[in-house]
Amino acid sequence: MWKKKRFIVIPLIVTVMLFGGTAGIALADEGDEDTPRVTFVEMVADNLGITPEQLQSAFCDARTQMQELDPEERNAEQFKNILSEILYTEYGIEYGALEDALVQAKEAMHEQLEAYKAQIQERLEARRAELQQRLEARREQLRERLEAHSSEQQEWLEARREQLRERLEARIAEFHEWFEAQKGEMQGRIEAWRNRLQEWREAQKGELQGRIEAWRNRVQEWRETQGKSYGNGTAGSGNGQGN
Repeated sequence: MWKKKRFIVIPLIVTVMLFGGTAGIALADEGDEDTPRVTFVEMVADNLGITPEQLQSAFCDARTQMQELDPEERNAEQFKNILSEILYTEYGIEYGALEDALVQAKEAMHEQLEAYKAQIQERLEARRAELQQRLEARREQLRERLEAHSSEQQEWLEARREQLRERLEARIAEFHEWFEAQKGEMQGRIEAWRNRLQEWREAQKGELQGRIEAWRNRVQEWRETQGKSYGNGTAGSGNGQGN
């Protein structure tokens, strides 16, 4: 179990030494200006009681010695032996202490990442709240504009309605005037026709009266003629009887 654990830690050392410094600086740059820029390498070196430069130098020396070996001899176990020997020879640090320092630095880095995550979350919440406020302000502004536009439209509709009402009343007044004029004209025509009818009636009445008088005269003449004829006949009959 210990060999397996050490075998896993060796590649971790290589990765940390290559990218740990850059990652730590990048994380520190993203934080607040007051946040100290502590890299993973600095954490490991601090846990070992040496400087980051000394740890970096030991790693570079171990990598150089690894490059001098034959390719088939380059493996994680060999790199561990070389690095352990350099740390022990120069600083009296055993490999177990390096492993513990790496674990502690990893936990500290994890805590930094969690704190940074919380900080990012706070910033996101603040940014979300700010955007929400802007959105509400924009929504309110648009609502006010819409209400103003609706008021303008309502005023225009009212003015248009009033204008149409005035036009309709004017047309109704014109129609009433025309109707009154037509009414007067028709009344005049009716009176004229009534007068003509009255004149025609008077004329017909006079003509009929004349005809009646003429017939009456003729009947009177005929009666007188018939009376005279009857008297002469009666007188002749009396003379004959006397003889």
